[in-house]
Amino acid sequence: MKTFPLLISCLLLIGCTHQDAAPRWAVANKSQIDTAIYVWSRDKASESLTPEEQEQIRQYEALQNELTRKQVESRMRNMSLRTPDSPTPTTPASDSELDALSKRVADAKAPIADLADRRARKMEEYRNQFSTEKLIAEFAKGHFDLVVDSGQISSHSVALYNKTGEVLDITDGILNLLKEKTKP
Repeated sequence: MKTFPLLISCLLLIGCTHQDAAPRWAVANKSQIDTAIYVWSRDKASESLTPEEQEQIRQYEALQNELTRKQVESRMRNMSLRTPDSPTPTTPASDSELDALSKRVADAKAPIADLADRRARKMEEYRNQFSTEKLIAEFAKGHFDLVVDSGQISSHSVALYNKTGEVLDITDGILNLLKEKTKP
């Protein structure tokens, strides 16, 4: 019979401790952090370039982005032109425009290919120093048990329950951590 009060005391003690150990969670916008790391790595990798080289790369990247945008638009238009009766898509009218733009992109890259590739490798090295996952883990360590991507909550309904105002968004704190770690 003496073990019964001891058992009750242990259960009460464990119960009280368990309440203090409730999961602590927060949200962070992974896309926003990824973008900040990308911008930092791009700027850092460009520091050693001359203004002329930076301008050449900027012009090349602008053309490349335009080509990518038009290719996506073409695919979307192509998909919308499909009919249930035709198994193959209709050829979009802008194929010649895409070909011409592809040639302009290739011509713009040719004189700076080595430079652009070297810069891309440097950017990758810098991004690997400060991955989003590592930054979130470092910031959350000892404070949070779970960090949910707030960018995913709205678009994919990842959150099963979210009482307004109850969850801390730590994105700004993580961005500040990145700024501190990347100070010259």
